[in-house]
Amino acid sequence: MKTSLRILLFTLIMIFIIQNSIAQKWLERLKNKDSVNFFDIQKAFNDYWKDKIPSAVESENMEEGGYQQFKRWEYFMKNR
Repeated sequence: MKTSLRILLFTLIMIFIIQNSIAQKWLERLKNKDSVNFFDIQKAFNDYWKDKIPSAVESENMEEGGYQQFKRWEYFMKNR
């Protein structure tokens, strides 16, 4: 009985944590929009990064939202 209660409690805590976490903080600006296009995503990202200085080392930008990864995606998607 105690084991099943612990499993249930652990599961509920994990669901709460997962539901309230988002990988890229800048994506929160797009959360309430019904339809999002490339330019909405690009604007949200650029607005988030306008007062920050991205590092030349890719791994140093991971907590802020992955600057280099986004720029690669942006370059790939802008002509599509």
